[in-house]
Amino acid sequence: AMTEGVREPDMFYIPLPEETTPGGKCMDGTQAGYYLREGTNKSLFVIYLKGGGACTTQERCEKRITKPLGTSTNWADSMVGTNFLDKDCSRNPDFCDATAVHVPYCTSDGHRGTI
Repeated sequence: AMTEGVREPDMFYIPLPEETTPGGKCMDGTQAGYYLREGTNKSLFVIYLKGGGACTTQERCEKRITKPLGTSTNWADSMVGTNFLDKDCSRNPDFCDATAVHVPYCTSDGHRGTI
């Protein structure tokens, strides 16, 4: 939906449940979580792990604890999916019907993998 050219949020924040994911915390101890939009194609998922750069020393990590990269305190209740998380098939024909997951960054660790 659009309101005067502004797209309405279509992904909603889900905090990790503390009872099943006690280690799912940000650097400052706030609960981590993710944004989700359920797609119409139940077999297609697109997952975005937001980066932020790992801190590599205790001093650098301590400086991040109260900053946006170390807390979930200021995360919004919802967001607009963009790029490959966009539900508009004219902008995102490959993944518009996928279940979209956006994982914000607040732990200052690193994500690695190979294709």
